[in-house]
Amino acid sequence: MESELARLTINDEEEEVLQFQFESQIGREVGVF
Repeated sequence: MESELARLTINDEEEEVLQFQFESQIGREVGVF
């Protein structure tokens, strides 16, 4: 049970990081044009 909860927490953090990287990448592309 605890390991499952920890895995969910890690997944949430990874998704936030991926979302941040995705948004910053779009921001750079928009800044170029």
